[in-house]
Amino acid sequence: MIGSTEDSPLQQLKRYPSESIEVRIREVEARQRWRTEKEVLQHSISVMRETLDELQRQIEQSRERAQAASASEEKTKSALDDKESGNRLLASRIDLLEARTRELARFAPPPLRKQIEPQLLRLGGTGEDDSLAIRIQSITTILTRFDQFNKQITDTRTIRKTDAGEARETRILYWGLAQGYAISSNGSEAWLLTPALDDWKWLELTTERDSVARLFETYDKDLMPQFVSAPARQSKEEPAR
Repeated sequence: MIGSTEDSPLQQLKRYPSESIEVRIREVEARQRWRTEKEVLQHSISVMRETLDELQRQIEQSRERAQAASASEEKTKSALDDKESGNRLLASRIDLLEARTRELARFAPPPLRKQIEPQLLRLGGTGEDDSLAIRIQSITTILTRFDQFNKQITDTRTIRKTDAGEARETRILYWGLAQGYAISSNGSEAWLLTPALDDWKWLELTTERDSVARLFETYDKDLMPQFVSAPARQSKEEPAR
């Protein structure tokens, strides 16, 4: 109410302008506060929308990165599976090749066996590193040594006991891996050596002893170069396949 009922009409008229002005001021202040609060609210809403848009953009980027990471992980896993499968296949073939190489090594004559002994120890698992690379390298070295030995004549000496138990120096000429010829230091005994498992067979020669002696003399160039008729035997033993 603008005025009290007890006030006279004149008093009410006197107070009306000031009360009207006060109400107007309050109305203007209220509108001003509402307008300010509205602007603040609209700005807050705009900021929140921009924040929401940024969050949605980041969420989408995160989703895309997650999908890319998942695809990359699947690709990496597939590549690892292929690599492991290839390693298993390679390892199985290396196992087979190693077994055959070790069996072949049992036919190596002593000079060759001495050359390949370190590699054989690695294949036997007594070395510190039994990785595929070491095994492949060892197998390759052994086969290379075999090939080199088979392409040349190897002159060596050993101590061999006679039937009487006397130790006597014996000279051997290995003609590759096919066979070898041996003769005692005094030339009284001669042998033909043929490949066999673990140790070559020694076949004593009697009627062909002189031919073996001429073979050594020709090799030493004590005789003029000439064709020499030397005994030969074919070994019937073969490495396991």
